[in-house]
Amino acid sequence: MTMRLTQILFLIFVISIPFLFSFDPISFINIISPSNHYGKKTDIAYGEFERQKLDIYIPNYLEEVNKNSTVVVYFHGGGWEFGDKKKYKFIASRLTKEGYIVIIPNYRVYPNAVFPAFVEDAALAVAWIKKNLNNYAIHTKNIYLMGHSAGAHIASLLTSDKRYFDRAGVNGEDIAGFIGMAGPYNFLPLTNNKRKKIFPKKLRFNSQPINFVDGIKIPYLLLHGVDDMTVLPRNSKTLAEKILSTNGNVTLKLYEDTNHREIIMPFVPGFRNYTPTLHDIVNFINYNNK
Repeated sequence: MTMRLTQILFLIFVISIPFLFSFDPISFINIISPSNHYGKKTDIAYGEFERQKLDIYIPNYLEEVNKNSTVVVYFHGGGWEFGDKKKYKFIASRLTKEGYIVIIPNYRVYPNAVFPAFVEDAALAVAWIKKNLNNYAIHTKNIYLMGHSAGAHIASLLTSDKRYFDRAGVNGEDIAGFIGMAGPYNFLPLTNNKRKKIFPKKLRFNSQPINFVDGIKIPYLLLHGVDDMTVLPRNSKTLAEKILSTNGNVTLKLYEDTNHREIIMPFVPGFRNYTPTLHDIVNFINYNNK
């Protein structure tokens, strides 16, 4: 049996879990994701609201030798209205295997918040991280912002629209890099009524990362599946073109036969080589580390 067929059969099994056992497939993926190689600090408040909390995952060997490493701050997706940091243990599990410290913040979502509240939360989370890493014996300047879908949109706005970091007291130029998986960066006009509520009309221009590209110095890695019908690949293509036109630093990777969810499949145990996503992320970080 080929590796690809084995992976497809496993994926069918995972998808069938909810129907067989009324079980969330993400919960199942988290259960089978190894956790013996990292330590975890949970529900650390970076603000006053309930959703303003984050989790820190630290590879065991870093706790033992207290050495410098790379921090990846991962912002989850969910259409700006769903998602929870607890569901992304499998992302942290895979990245800590690569030797990275992983921090996953929650942020306020619709209907309790609309744009730009979730981006402001993300800026506060990064500000907290930069101020408090030393308290967790973490000493590094290599902090990368990474996200999938809505999370990629949020992280991209942080690195392109400097006002968020300025208000949070963060030097945005200290960020080592941005990694966006299937992010919506150029998605106007809106046709979905709920999205129109999430992004008030008078603020929609400010919601588009592509509108703030002006010689971005932070290295960008944009990853997108060609078959993505949830967030069209043109979002990453047009953003990459705009960054290049302003002499910015960007790498664009488009994956054939890959949709919106399959782009994160390499973080699932047994699927590391499903797409080149993880390989490209590791190469990008290794190349840009200071």
